[in-house]
Amino acid sequence: MNYTFYLVFAIFSAFMALFLSEAMGAFQMLFNWEKSNSKVISYITPVWEITGTFAAFFVVAADFAFPKIIIPLASIYAGEIMVFLIFFVARNATFVVGEFVSSRGYMTRKKMFKAYSIVTLFIGFVALLVVGGIIGSDGVSIASMSFSPVAWFLNPSSYILILSAVFLIAGLSYVFYDTGNRSKSAIFSLLGIVFGGIAFYLLNSAVFSVLIIIPVVIIVIPVILSYIRKITPILKNKAFLASWVALDVFTLNFLVYPTAFKGAINVQSVTTSGPMDTAFFIITAFGLVLLLALFAVYGKAVKNSRNMKKMENITE
Repeated sequence: MNYTFYLVFAIFSAFMALFLSEAMGAFQMLFNWEKSNSKVISYITPVWEITGTFAAFFVVAADFAFPKIIIPLASIYAGEIMVFLIFFVARNATFVVGEFVSSRGYMTRKKMFKAYSIVTLFIGFVALLVVGGIIGSDGVSIASMSFSPVAWFLNPSSYILILSAVFLIAGLSYVFYDTGNRSKSAIFSLLGIVFGGIAFYLLNSAVFSVLIIIPVVIIVIPVILSYIRKITPILKNKAFLASWVALDVFTLNFLVYPTAFKGAINVQSVTTSGPMDTAFFIITAFGLVLLLALFAVYGKAVKNSRNMKKMENITE
């Protein structure tokens, strides 16, 4: 068993859970602003920086774990990585401005958070280009180590994967942010699951197996539980739901292991080994503990800041 791969994929799953929680919030703020903006913003405020930190942690861990393939991958997706980084900066900028701008004038709070939402969802679209390639060589030529937008555009699995992500984000967003409309949540989630299954099969039918049932069940459970009033308080716990999403992402590891790029690359052959592998586990474990400790301190600071604001409002 390749424990190095599973550790890196676990870090990736944590990052994706954080990012997807933002993407769900972005959907809600775009299409359900009045009911969702206070809930989404109060959640994202202490989380958006953590998302970026986990992204950096994942990149460093992946570079350490798979040194033979990271640089070639970076050359294949050079354009996508550049666009991703530019829009990631735009995401940060629009969120910060949205936090401090007034509600008057041209640049209002609502407009800035709507802009943040659009940018965040576009980042998700760029990420899907890379994910589709790693799973099924969607638009990728391993022989020439290049990515072709035309080949990607002509592949139907590309659109189906995007449709799946859109429907799943939309469906789960109603549960994650407790904005009601359970019927929409169930319909969108079901459509996302169906399109996701089709997309994964078209991307790489060789890895499509009964294992796909596991992530499907994990997705469906919170949607079903949202209909049970006694369970609703548990679903309102964002830490629980984010962990649930991370678990769901982690169960998809079979799509890229033991082989990636539609069987073109054996993951075991590009994984670091020997003393480097031992060093990877030690450094990653230390980094993860330090990261979690800093997040705990940051979370406490944010909570104290909110309590201070509440006290000020009561005094006023």
